[in-house]
Amino acid sequence: MLDHIAVHPDFRGCGIATLLVQAGLREADRMGLDTCVLAMRAALGVYQHAGFRLVDEVLQDASPYGGEAEYGAYFLVKEVDDAVEGRARSGEE
Repeated sequence: MLDHIAVHPDFRGCGIATLLVQAGLREADRMGLDTCVLAMRAALGVYQHAGFRLVDEVLQDASPYGGEAEYGAYFLVKEVDDAVEGRARSGEE
């Protein structure tokens, strides 16, 4: 299980994160599994574009600790597509 995916700064904005998320979702769909992620603000759009639904968020004022004014963590879920789940249960690809 991957618990962290990061794209090198020199290659951000090239679609690499999107491809990585799509590959993981294909595998989860193949197995008939719902997917959840805890994302930071920089990746929020990638997950939402892939069909994840925002369930909850935690925002923290990080300025007292030397960080930027607001730091966010976002919990998102993507349920398996019913058609894909049926194929996974029947062993079809």
